Amino acid sequence: WAECEAEVERDARVLDVPEPRSGAALQVRAQALRFAGNPDEGERLLRENCHAFDGREGCLRTRVDVAAEMQPPTHLLPAVRDYVAVACASAAACANASTSMGDLLVSRGDISTAAIYYERAAREHPTEARWLSLADTASRSGAHAQAAAALEKVAQLRGSADPELKQRIDAERGKALGLR
Repeated sequence: WAECEAEVERDARVLDVPEPRSGAALQVRAQALRFAGNPDEGERLLRENCHAFDGREGCLRTRVDVAAEMQPPTHLLPAVRDYVAVACASAAACANASTSMGDLLVSRGDISTAAIYYERAAREHPTEARWLSLADTASRSGAHAQAAAALEKVAQLRGSADPELKQRIDAERGKALGLR
């Protein structure tokens, strides 16, 4: 491992030469720690240093990936929040970052928190796919009124009658009222 570690450090120094303010070398070091089985140290390195680089968004995204490997992932949600805060430079960028964080959280089983990010994505840059992601996660987390509202947004975007969608909206409303 020492040889590999030395090679990673050489590569990181090479990255520092043309763009020392990019944070690329820091990200390489943190990823090396992650792959060496020490994601906690890699996440700490990024948490303490990403703010100092021009490439903060990429650095913070790497922090999310590294934090996701921690057991337990105690720094994952703060990393997600920090990343989205920086990535939200425009509505479209914010929606994309929020969607990707929602996807990550769903993959990890954190459905309730994923719904928060899908809702932000849908509000920032509404698309049918984003509203459907919110509806699915809200329903899975028991937030049936929120799921029905998201499905209503899908119906508005479609602009035409969709019997299956109406049935789903009615079912979510029923669950919200405790009828089903």
